[in-house]
Amino acid sequence: MSATVKLTLVQRIIAILKLDDKGKVQGFFDGEVKACKIEIKKLQSNQKQQDLADEIELDELERKIEDAIQAIDDAYLNVDVTRIQTNQDKIDFSVRYWERIKSADHRLSSLKEQQEEKLQEVEEFKKDNDEQIAAYNVRIAKLNS
Repeated sequence: MSATVKLTLVQRIIAILKLDDKGKVQGFFDGEVKACKIEIKKLQSNQKQQDLADEIELDELERKIEDAIQAIDDAYLNVDVTRIQTNQDKIDFSVRYWERIKSADHRLSSLKEQQEEKLQEVEEFKKDNDEQIAAYNVRIAKLNS
């Protein structure tokens, strides 16, 4: 009788501690759900940090673009009267004048291209991050079903 009581007591302890196969599987699933939720939190945290870094970089590019636009305006207005006294002076000055304008235009184009590339990079990062979060949420839903 003592063996039967011990077995029943052991069975009760196993049931309470959920040490049977069902309990072990549920414990495993619970651990995996928790791990998925932690990964989601990490991804969300990384997204917030990346958003701030991207905002700073895009603001800096915007300031540079504004400066480049001003540089183009300045290049068009930068005519030194003392350098266009003779016809030859005008020819010589014309070459330098248009080179400065071309250089300023190129700088603006380059900055706008950098801005577009950065915006595309930001969009791709967010899309990838959102896809990873969605994948973890699907895993959680399947583990909880």
